Amino acid sequence: MSAHVCLIAESDSRGEPEKLLRRCGLTVLRFERAAAWREVAPKRDVLLVVADLPADEGLRELKALRAMGVGWPAILVAQPGFVLSAQQREEAGVLEVMPRPIAPRAFLGWIECVCAAHLALAQRRSAAVQRPTNREESAWTEPRAVHQILRALG
Repeated sequence: MSAHVCLIAESDSRGEPEKLLRRCGLTVLRFERAAAWREVAPKRDVLLVVADLPADEGLRELKALRAMGVGWPAILVAQPGFVLSAQQREEAGVLEVMPRPIAPRAFLGWIECVCAAHLALAQRRSAAVQRPTNREESAWTEPRAVHQILRALG
């Protein structure tokens, strides 16, 4: 599996999330605005999206991605105390709001959970190829299935 993480961050920012992702050997696809998504990421396998912008701006960009049909899970990096309602989380696909400065273990723990969800899906698809498909098997498509697995873990 080629592990790409899309990072929405300001052009002059080389924040801690990007450094941690790169140190883990993940490829970071960086862009400043959701509108750039069409040029950067659609042809690549993506694990998740990380928004490292001021919280309201990051939330707005994640919602813009959802409006474009991008359903990958997201982590929002925000100032301490920033809280999202359950509805806001659902609308933006946010798994977690990580306060700045981010706790590396917690951040990488989420990355690990997303990788595990992708691995589980790959194994399920591999098993499905070896037997006739049915309606339940075909329902396990990304990224909806990634969200379902992560909710079950969380």
